[in-house]
Amino acid sequence: MAHARRGSLLELSIKADPAAAAAASAGFSGFLAELGIAVREAPEAKTRTALTSLVAASQR
Repeated sequence: MAHARRGSLLELSIKADPAAAAAASAGFSGFLAELGIAVREAPEAKTRTALTSLVAASQR
C-alpha cells in the first residue's frame, strides 16, 4: 500500500439515506481506519486546509 506524506490532503465523501447516515458514517470511518487513513474528528474548511498545505509545500 502506498503511504501519503504527512500533510497530504485527501477529501472523501459518502452518500447515504438520512435514516442510515450515522451507520454509514461509522462504517466508512472504520473502513478508512482499516486502510490506515486517519480521520480528523473536527472537520476543517477544505479551502483553508488546501491553501495552508500549498503554501507550506511552496516554502520547502
